[in-house]
Amino acid sequence: MKHFWWGKHPGFTVSIWLLTVTISIMAVFSGFGGKPLFERLITPQPASPASPSAMGKDIYERAHGDTYPVTAVVKVKDLEQNANQIAKMLIPLHADLLKVKKVKGIADPFIAFDPQLPAGKKAQVAIDNALEQTLKEGREQAEKIAKAKGANQNQVKKAQQRAEQEVKKEFATHLPPLWDTIQSSQLKQMIATDNKTFLINVQLAADGYEQVDPIARNQVAAVLSEVPDYFAGSTVDATVNVVDSIGLQDAANGQVKADMLRGEGISIPISLLIMAIVFGGMLAALMPLIGAGAAIGITLLLILLLTYLITVESFVVNIVSFLGLGLSIDYGLLIVSRYRSELHKRGIYGQENTFIFYPRFIQLILASHRENNPQMQILSRKDYRAQLLIARKPYLQALDKTMNTAGATVFFSALIVSMAILGLCIFPLPLLRLMGIGGVGVTILAMISNMTLLPALMMLFGPTLAAPSSVATSLNWVRRNLLRLRTNRSEDDPSPVFRKVSTFVTRRPWPVLVVVTSILVIMSIPLYHMEMRSSAVESMPRSIPQIGALWDMWDRFPDSANPQIRVVAKTTPHQLQEWADKEIKPLTHVKRIHPAEDLKINGKQYAAVDVYTTEKDAFAAQVKQEMQQVRNLPAPFQTWVTGQAALQTDFQDTLAHYAPYVFITVALTTYFMLFLMTGALLLPLQALVLNMVSLMSSLGIAVWVFQYGHGEKLLGFTSLGAVESYVVAIVFCFGFGLSMDYEMFLVSRVKEIWDETNDNKRSVREGLTHSASTITSAALILLVVFLGFTTGGIQAIKQIGFTLAVAVALDATLVRMGLVPAIMAICGQANWWAPKWLQSLHSSLPLPGH
Repeated sequence: MKHFWWGKHPGFTVSIWLLTVTISIMAVFSGFGGKPLFERLITPQPASPASPSAMGKDIYERAHGDTYPVTAVVKVKDLEQNANQIAKMLIPLHADLLKVKKVKGIADPFIAFDPQLPAGKKAQVAIDNALEQTLKEGREQAEKIAKAKGANQNQVKKAQQRAEQEVKKEFATHLPPLWDTIQSSQLKQMIATDNKTFLINVQLAADGYEQVDPIARNQVAAVLSEVPDYFAGSTVDATVNVVDSIGLQDAANGQVKADMLRGEGISIPISLLIMAIVFGGMLAALMPLIGAGAAIGITLLLILLLTYLITVESFVVNIVSFLGLGLSIDYGLLIVSRYRSELHKRGIYGQENTFIFYPRFIQLILASHRENNPQMQILSRKDYRAQLLIARKPYLQALDKTMNTAGATVFFSALIVSMAILGLCIFPLPLLRLMGIGGVGVTILAMISNMTLLPALMMLFGPTLAAPSSVATSLNWVRRNLLRLRTNRSEDDPSPVFRKVSTFVTRRPWPVLVVVTSILVIMSIPLYHMEMRSSAVESMPRSIPQIGALWDMWDRFPDSANPQIRVVAKTTPHQLQEWADKEIKPLTHVKRIHPAEDLKINGKQYAAVDVYTTEKDAFAAQVKQEMQQVRNLPAPFQTWVTGQAALQTDFQDTLAHYAPYVFITVALTTYFMLFLMTGALLLPLQALVLNMVSLMSSLGIAVWVFQYGHGEKLLGFTSLGAVESYVVAIVFCFGFGLSMDYEMFLVSRVKEIWDETNDNKRSVREGLTHSASTITSAALILLVVFLGFTTGGIQAIKQIGFTLAVAVALDATLVRMGLVPAIMAICGQANWWAPKWLQSLHSSLPLPGH
């Protein structure tokens, strides 16, 4: 063991990993005095920070940074009939809300009838003034009539008193009904058209946009959620839902956490079962999962630390955890398979005495209970070390060979996957950059854990890992019938099924090439009709109470919804309103324009106007066209067009602008890494082309399922008529890297045989035969992991999981079992060509496996 010293010191290595992972998990779920990870995440609408729409959004949010709204959506059976009762019963509710120190204002349809509120006081003053004016007129009229009749002063006073009583009585009878008063005022905007729903809006003092005192927010939310209790003892039956940004964020984070736990709860047991079948033992199957847990735990800690520096989107946690799980299992599967194969080549099948491999303290415990067992003799510390080194020697040799072959493959694979995922960081978009950082972090950690922790564990368990466990007895029929056909075949002994496939492909490469390419091209056809959108709340399931309440509020109160188009201008509200009425209102699809809003930031004057179109969906094509028309309108002042349509358009424009740079960067770095591994010029080019074909087919199927809604019932979603724009970018970079993962598995084995035989056809046939079982098992596990994405409720994550699952399935079957060997068989020795000077340079590089 010259290179992999942790194989000689497995106890120390495992202890360091155990301590690090324990601290990481405790930090992630406890926060160590702060908020835990899942309470520090956000779910914003994707946006391009430097775009005009993001600038306009920032101006609007800064202008509203001093208040934070909490809204209750209250439903009653007959609001008009019960209006008087409701007005009276809301008075104590208003009083309790006013007790919260941070409350700046309360608005609902009944505030004018509560004298403790400014609106109620104002209304009462108006009534009192009107009554006083009427009384004055009544007294003057009574005095005039009494004097005309020759009444004395005393009689005049009595006449005025009688007039006052009549005026008060008449005044009271002529006051409009409470409901009519509401309907004739702006307060009617807080009542839905069905007359069964109304809003209660509470404004809290804030220190910045959505920077509110959490205690005050929780107190207000608690009072509002008890609206039905305030109606107790009356005939009014009410239900309530409280909607606010913090509640929505908590609901989104809760969904993200639930989706992650559900997905991993499904994928981990199935993956464990698959690996138990592949290895014929539970211990060997657990090895890759231990490495996966270590990589994911530390990655989540890094994300937690990142939240203290920048805002982190909630989607990042799910995607990074699933990617880490899949890659760690794949890498662990490759290393454990090769290690067991090397042990079996050396005639090691776990027959040895395992007692010497146990740590010394465990030996002491076992020997104390089994004193008469000759195999459990306690040696001196010096003899124990000497015997242990002798016993471990063949295992160290097998590990050395494993790490120089499978370990080198894992190393290059992790670098290539990282390079592909790192392409996301080229986009100047926070969401994608975070995905890139998280993806690279978990990939590198998956590689490190499988090249340090896993070898240490394999050395600790010694012969136990080489021998099949009792689980193998119950699984042998599966292995005999589905995988091995013979129970004593080692991991390196190929299956006859895969040998037949490799022989067929290498003998008939042209028919295979034509048929498989045609299938993939047909699958990619829907891609050419792909529509994209950039959703946030729209991607969340409406079964979440907060999300369902928000949609219900938007449906019943259109003005409460985020506007499709919002114009922010550096001018006064009056000037902006005049311009909007003149220029925007005549546009074809404009339904209404909300009155201009006054915005002030540090003494600077701004204004904003919200534009609502005839099309409710802010992501519809006609809304985008209307938004572009608004942007093209001349204005006598500086404007920023924002809103959902503008934010989405700018996000997609940024994606389209940087996509070529991302593709070129990923392609060149991947080509370079593949050249470092193979030393050839043609093989990396083949890999790039085939990866693109595979990804296009995967995205085509995703469009067919999600855009056209063919998988709604099966996957449990409602089609939004488009694919999420950032999903395309994530799938490209992640999928490209994962495709290269299997390329490495296959080509590394083909190159091993090529270096030994210099026979291309045999290398392709034998390489595919020997690697097919590992590729199939790894792909099946990764497929299970990614399908775990689809069990969650967030549609964007469903799209990512499903598309990557399809990409893995296609890549591990049609591409790696068909296209790659067929093209390599056709190209012959040209696969391995490179100029002599380049070959010399490559062979002189200090690369793993050299």
